[in-house]
Amino acid sequence: MVDDCYYFLYSKCRDPSKCQYRHSYSAKENPITCETWAKKKNCTLSCPYRHSLYHESKARHNEYCYWESKGGCKKEFCEFKHINAKKDDWKRTKIQSLDELKEQKKKLENLKTQYEEQKVQISNKDVSSLEEKLREIDNILNDFK
Repeated sequence: MVDDCYYFLYSKCRDPSKCQYRHSYSAKENPITCETWAKKKNCTLSCPYRHSLYHESKARHNEYCYWESKGGCKKEFCEFKHINAKKDDWKRTKIQSLDELKEQKKKLENLKTQYEEQKVQISNKDVSSLEEKLREIDNILNDFK
C-alpha cells in the first residue's frame, strides 16, 4: 500500500527518483479517494484514484487562490477556487472508461509523433509530462487485460 506524495500532488517533489511515495498524474488530476487504499488494502501503483486524504481535510475549493490577485494562477491542478471557472474544471473530473483512456492514448501518441516529426513545438517539460501520462495510461490498461 503506497501513499501519494504530498509534494507531488500540491506543488513539486524535490527528487521523485528517491521519493518513497507514489507520483501518479492520473491521481493528481482525480480528486476521488481510492476506496481500496482507504480500507488499508493493497492497490495497484497505476490506480487512477488518490491514495491520500489531504484533499478531503481542507476545503481549498472554497478559498480563492492567493495567486489570483498576483497576475493569475499558473498551477495546472490548483485545489483552490479561481475567478476563471475554467481553471476549476478538472475538479469535476469523471472517471474515464477504458475506451476513453484508449482514445486519450491515441491523441497523446499522435501529439508525440507530431512533436518528433517537428510539426509542433512542445517544451521539454511538457514532453516529459506527455510521456509520463502515456506510461500511466499503459499501466492502467495493462491492469485490465
